[in-house]
Amino acid sequence: MHEKMRDEILAEAMQLGIKFGIEKAIETMEKIKQEKCKQRFDRRLRNIELLLKNYRNFKIHVKDAIGDSLKQRSLEVFEEFETFEYDEQLYIDAIKKSKERTAIMVKHIDNMLDMYKAIAQVKKKDDIRKYNVIEALYISDEEKNVSEIAKDLHIDRATVFRYKNEALESLTVLIFGIDGLKV
Repeated sequence: MHEKMRDEILAEAMQLGIKFGIEKAIETMEKIKQEKCKQRFDRRLRNIELLLKNYRNFKIHVKDAIGDSLKQRSLEVFEEFETFEYDEQLYIDAIKKSKERTAIMVKHIDNMLDMYKAIAQVKKKDDIRKYNVIEALYISDEEKNVSEIAKDLHIDRATVFRYKNEALESLTVLIFGIDGLKV
């Protein structure tokens, strides 16, 4: 009898231990999942800012990608390197592919910026200011620094940074869709 009672207590303890272990494993997995989602969102947020920081250069790349006269000069430069094996078609194809990919991304960014601006125009005054911050920092031909933007918009520098970060979060969703959501 005493042995049977001990076995029952041991079995119950094992069941409780298993239950506790499973609950902790589920809890840990959920934390890992949330951290991965946060990291993915943070990465996309950084990517949006990186795309926008390079936006002006992308536009130049698309507009002024290598032409025939530059192609000839690039061939001359490569011929100077005796050990360099050069495949002209491969080089030209790589430039064309880069130009095409950049053009697609620039067009998508342009469309989403237009959408963001349209949404901002029908919302509160702060929303259009957020767009104006993004435009001044990354889009317009005349690049402005934070102090200049703050002066132009009659806000302090901290507000410029806050507006920029809030706008980048909105643009992350517009540009990446559902994958840009912070869940």
